[in-house]
Order: sequence, then structure tokens, then C-alpha cells
Amino acid sequence: MIKEFFKFSIDLLCIANTKGYFIKVSPSFTSTLGYSEEELLTTPYLDFVHPDDHEKTENAASSLKVGEDLFHFDNRYRCKDGTIKHLSWTCKANDEDHIIYAIARDITAKKEVESRLNNLIKTLSDYSIIAFTDKNGVITEVSDSFCKISRYSKVELIGKTHKVVNSGKHPQKFWKELWSTISSGKTWVGDIQNKAKDGSFYYVYSIISPIINIEGEIEGYFAVRFDRTKEFQFKERLSNTLSILNSTNKIAKVGGWELDLKTKKQSWTEETFNIMEIKGRDGMEPTLEEGISGYAPEYQSIIDEAVREAIENGKSYRLELKALKRKGGTKWVLATGSPFFEDGKIVKLVGTVQDIDNQKKADEKLKLETQKVVIQSRLASIGELAAGVGHEINNPLTIAIGNLLKIKKKASLDESMLKSLNIIEKAHERIQGITSRLRDLSRSGQGKATINLSEILLDSFSFVEDIYKSSDIDISFNDNKLKEVYIKGNRSELQQVFMNLISNAKDASEGKDKRKIAIELKALKNKAIINFVDNGEGVADEIKEKIFDSFYTSKEVGKGTGIGLSISNRIVVDHKGEISFKSKIGKGSTFTVMLPIISNKN
Repeated sequence: MIKEFFKFSIDLLCIANTKGYFIKVSPSFTSTLGYSEEELLTTPYLDFVHPDDHEKTENAASSLKVGEDLFHFDNRYRCKDGTIKHLSWTCKANDEDHIIYAIARDITAKKEVESRLNNLIKTLSDYSIIAFTDKNGVITEVSDSFCKISRYSKVELIGKTHKVVNSGKHPQKFWKELWSTISSGKTWVGDIQNKAKDGSFYYVYSIISPIINIEGEIEGYFAVRFDRTKEFQFKERLSNTLSILNSTNKIAKVGGWELDLKTKKQSWTEETFNIMEIKGRDGMEPTLEEGISGYAPEYQSIIDEAVREAIENGKSYRLELKALKRKGGTKWVLATGSPFFEDGKIVKLVGTVQDIDNQKKADEKLKLETQKVVIQSRLASIGELAAGVGHEINNPLTIAIGNLLKIKKKASLDESMLKSLNIIEKAHERIQGITSRLRDLSRSGQGKATINLSEILLDSFSFVEDIYKSSDIDISFNDNKLKEVYIKGNRSELQQVFMNLISNAKDASEGKDKRKIAIELKALKNKAIINFVDNGEGVADEIKEKIFDSFYTSKEVGKGTGIGLSISNRIVVDHKGEISFKSKIGKGSTFTVMLPIISNKN
């Protein structure tokens, strides 16, 4: 029976004497160690033991000799092929026969697993933060790195829960979800903000897993954590920097953007969305088409071409364009873009969008005011010249008219001669009227006063009537018998407006066989309405929105400055009025000025 037991046992069974020799060994000895039975029985068993384990083995044998009932120990045996086997022994001595019964189990594989596990734990302990807890979360073991980052000693940590390092930054829901995960046998992974003993905060990326025994029950938890404090601090500093940058950009009204040419994705800063008045969304990635569509239609081809040139030829751009407002209208923006190269290839475009609407309007206002001063200065010079010329002309005219009247009274004239003298008299009166109106037109005035609108319109009409009619222009003025319509205003400025609108009507009708200009004054309740009608070609739809813009002109080079209608509009608005127009291609245009009346004595 014993022989059969020895033969089929997978463990290493043996009987040894107290002199250090095996008396009998099981076949598993030879299969495990590689020695023959004869070699095992004729060689002291200590010769098979690893030299470092000699003392341990001798001590075990001595303990058995002195009567210890059962002895357990591990040692290493050298195999015939030079490899090492780890054996776990259970021994029993028989004092009467002076023999030892022993069973050895090959635990080499187990030792290798333990070695790997120990190396892994050591590596984790060296480079991560380790903690073990029981199933209730009470800390049973921590690594030195845990103590280092938390500023607590092991004595202060063991026996406590992780509440000792709770920062109070996470809501109760956070911890509830964590415990729900690990208590269900799953692993929880995430970032946790903790609080050290000195009050400072630290961040750890945590992997928390349950420790499950062979019965499948959770008997504790194992946590591996990695310090991410510097990363979070960097993110916080970066977030603060971006916040400051966004605030600065918001004040400066400057937004940034980037277009990745490989992915075709475009990223905008928050301020870019604000400036372009496009609703932002997560990721801040509008399409290129969305970006271009944010500009006024007449500028979309310009920005599209600029972007294409930047992508294909690496050409940077800096453009002043009009962007659409969400609630209607447009505003000026400065758009820039530059290529970004990697290995000699353009990989993306980066640029800015700046809201320059107020600046642009201020510049335009300054230019308008400057031009207005220049015009008034010129008119003043004309006035001075007109006064001088008028004085020089009026003196001989007075003499001439006086003598003319004497001739008419004393001389015996036939009907033909008298008619000629009457024509000469009317011509003299016309010259006097022209010099008088020229002086009136050139006066800049010093503010607003109560003025007769009918009179100003009549003067403006009379000033150009003969000149225009001599150019085959049919010009007419209909005041609808409104001879005394009074408004609060600046005579010189309003006369500039009317003369400009008459002049524009003349230019608009150029090229027509029968050129016509009609001026009409009407009164509607407390409003004076003046229409300037021409039979020109009309205003094209694409320029209607910008016809009152500063320095915009549809006239040929050298014929227009683009300031007339812009200044006229400003003057009318300054008089609490408004100017508008209707136009039809091929039929002509009607410009209407509406001004508030303070007195109508008609």
C-alpha cells in the first residue's frame, strides 16, 4: 500500500535518516529534480539544497531530532539541469526508528508569481500612491508615497478612513457613485482632489478595485493613485490665463481663430463668436462656410478669396470688412489671417477678428467733420470773393442802372429801343441777384435760427435755374404756394444739402435725351417734405445700402468724393430730420428730405 502511495503521489514523498540521507523517495522526486533514484539515495540530501538554504535545512533537521512533532519550512533544491526548484516541506520524526517522514510540494510557480507580484507592488509603491482598506474603507496599509503626499504618518492614517484627506470639494453624489461602483465588484477610475495635513490640496488619478476572496466575497479594497497635482495646477493657471486673455480680448474686442487644413475643423475663441454674432456651441468649431457667411454679401467673395490665397500660396491678409449683425445691419471688423507651416507645408491658418466699428465710425466722423470744415472754409473764401466781386460789380452796375433810368425818362425812344433798354435793366438786376445769392450760400453761420425753408429752396433753385436751362435741363420748383414755412436750422448747412441734391440729380440725368429735375415743397402736419426728382438711370440694388456711407461714390473717378450724401445725411439728422430715397432702374430717383416745422403761416 505504501509502495503504491509513493508511486502515484504528485508531491515529493521521502523517508530520511538522521544522518542526512534519503532512505526512500517517490518517483516524483526524480521527475521533478531530474536525478536518478540511485543518485538521490547515495548522496547526502544537503548536497542537493541551495547553499544559501543549508543553514535553514540543518536547523529544521535539528528541530526534528529534539522532538518537535511536526515541522514546516521552505527551501530551494538544485536540479540536475542547474535550475532551481522551490519546495515547501512538512516533516515528522520517528524517535524510535531515528527516521524522518517528509512530504515536499513544488511551489516554484507560486514563488515566481509572488516574486512578480512583489516586484509590481514595489514598482507601484515607488512610482504611485498605494493604499489597502478593509471592506468598510478603514485603511490597513499605505505606501510611503501616500504619507509623503498627504503629510500624514502611517500611524496617523492606518485605522482611519479616507475622510482624513477629504478636501470637501466633491459633492456627496460623487462619493455615493464611487462606493456604489466598487461595492458591486467593479473598478472605479477617476480624479480626486484631496487635502493634505498642512491644508494644501493635491490631485490624484485613482484606480480603486475590490479585493475578492475565493468565496467571491469582498474582503477589502486596493487603491493605486498617481499624483496629478502639477497637471491640475498647470490647467488652473492656464485657465486663469485664458480667462484673463478672454477678458482682455473682450475689452479690446479681439477674437482669435484657427483652421486645421487636414481635418478642415475651425476653432474660434469665445470673443470671435461675440464679434461675429454667431451663437457659440461646445467645442467652438464652426464651419468655414459659417464663418464666411457671417460677412455682408458684398464682402464674402473678398474674404473667401483671401482665405484661398492663404491656403494655396501662403499669403497673409489684413482686411477691413463689414460683418452682419444678428438683429440686422452691419458693422466693421478687421480680419487677419496667416499660414502656419510644418516641414515646409501649410498645415493651418491662424488669425484674428477685431470689432473696429466704433473706431471706424469715429474715423469717418472725423473725416466728415474735417471735410465739412474744408467745405465751409472754401465757401467762406467764395463768400469773401463774392463780397469783393459783388462790391466791384455793384458800383458800376448802380451807375449803369442810374444812367439807364435817366435815358428812359428823358430820351425820346421808340418802342424797339425801349424794349432793348428793359432787357439791359433786367440783366443788371439778374447780376445783382446772383452776387447776392452767392454771398448767402457761402455764409457758414454760427448756429441754428428760425429760418424760412421756402426762401432757402427758392434761392437754391434760382441759383442754378438759368445755368441748367442753358444746358437743356428742364428744372422746375413747385412750392405749392407755401411761401412761409419756418424751421429751426442753419441756413448755410441746409442750402449745402439742397444744392448737393440738385447737383446729384443733374449728374444722374446725364446722357438722357430730355433731362428733367423737379423740386417740390409740401407740408404734412408738422413736417416739411422736400422732394428732389430726376429722370436718371436710378440707383442699383447692390449699392442702395451704402449710398449714404462716407466716401462711397458711384460716380466716375474724378467726379465724386463720396462725401456729399454722407454730409447731407448728417446735416439733416442734426436738424432732427431724415433723408431717404426711392429709385427704379431706368426710371430715375426721388430723394426726400423731411424736416420738423415750427411755424407754417400759409
